[in-house]
Amino acid sequence: MISYTRSVQQNNGRYPAAVYKDAAAFFQAIHKADRLRIVLKKKETP
Repeated sequence: MISYTRSVQQNNGRYPAAVYKDAAAFFQAIHKADRLRIVLKKKETP
């Protein structure tokens, strides 16, 4: 069995509206990455 763990730390605070687009894109990227599947390939020996 193979498992992996990831974590994200979010700091409380108030942020200007100007950074909203960047924050939204960041969380969308995390969501997309969480739904990806990985492929493991056995390395062939010569």
